[in-house]
Amino acid sequence: MGVVGLGYVGLATALGLASLGYRVYGLENDSERREMLLQGHMPFREPGMQEMLTEMKDSRFRVVEGITDLPDKPEVIFFCVGTPEARDGSTDSRILKEAIGQVMEGLASDGPVPLVIRSTIPPGLVEEELYPLLDRFPGWERDYLISNPEFLRENSALEDFLNPDRIVLGGEEESIPEVVEALYQPLKAPIFRVSHRSASFIKMASNSLLATLISFSNEMAALAESLGDIRIAEAFQILRKDRRWREAPMASYLHPGCGYGGYCLPKDIRALRRAGEAAGQSMSLIRTVDGINEGRPGELVRRVLKRLEPGNAVGILGLSFKPESADVRNTPAAGVIRGLREAGCHRILAYDPLAREEFEKKYPGLVSGYRNSLKEMEMECDLLVIVTGWEEFRGLAGKSRIPVVDGRYMGEDR
Repeated sequence: MGVVGLGYVGLATALGLASLGYRVYGLENDSERREMLLQGHMPFREPGMQEMLTEMKDSRFRVVEGITDLPDKPEVIFFCVGTPEARDGSTDSRILKEAIGQVMEGLASDGPVPLVIRSTIPPGLVEEELYPLLDRFPGWERDYLISNPEFLRENSALEDFLNPDRIVLGGEEESIPEVVEALYQPLKAPIFRVSHRSASFIKMASNSLLATLISFSNEMAALAESLGDIRIAEAFQILRKDRRWREAPMASYLHPGCGYGGYCLPKDIRALRRAGEAAGQSMSLIRTVDGINEGRPGELVRRVLKRLEPGNAVGILGLSFKPESADVRNTPAAGVIRGLREAGCHRILAYDPLAREEFEKKYPGLVSGYRNSLKEMEMECDLLVIVTGWEEFRGLAGKSRIPVVDGRYMGEDR
């Protein structure tokens, strides 16, 4: 294996692969860093890496300057170089493209090998910048480029490499080279084959979620300071005691849909915002959270209208604000139906396994009629819209005879 760039990600990747029994060459053009590694010294502190470097150096891990210094043609080359922020906030990909170009030029006479991008890149960069680079080198098919985002944390990078919770491989999904997937098999982690754009999106969404949690914590701490008489450290320790952080249910909140509803979340978000504003805080994150949620039913309406023909009957699947419940307070279904009516759609039928009676009482006359089963809806509607994630609706888009717009992302639209 070849690993280009020996920073935190590169060294964790290189030493991790070496510990799995592969022969790894680390390519590093920074002379000071390269010399330190050649002498067996880590250029930065990272738990476990110095011991691993001492064990693997010169046996299964060697450091060289460039691709032409390799004694053998590698089977796979990983790119772990920096992709810094450009002045306009976009990704500066020059270092990555230069590294890929140098490798392909150096291997020109030996033929192509899989090029695995561990560097963080935004969705679309592969197609817009890296594919054109590959196209300049005869024989380097696009199948040879694989996105493999890392999910490593500083101070536990090596441990995270050796014990991953998932491995993401992005590329031409049906033709990702088997050698890349095979080299990860010893780690016993689930491997997901996705598109390049999905791989980049997953990585950046992961980091954005972490950043959002930090920003939320800071906004709440600022509010607590303004309100007074709140022991902030203790309050956050108690917040973290919620069992949903330790068990699977918290993961259910990390799922897109057409907005949250019910009694607690909408009113509590707004009450907290008002309390914060009264205390002199901008509450910008909370205001944004509320605004995004309020806009989601409208987004689903726009998706439906793109598929709708004049005079079509629309079937609303799900009326409660969440599955396994008959609670229709602040349910997104009401907003979706109102939006469709305002857009001129008046043939609207609805079905929910539990919430029909409650919905009919709270929102009288909002829909044209109710049906008692999914089968009836398919027979009488021209298009179905999943608004509540009842298990009964999972996979519907793949088997229904009529178009389905999946507002709960339980599959894909059809």
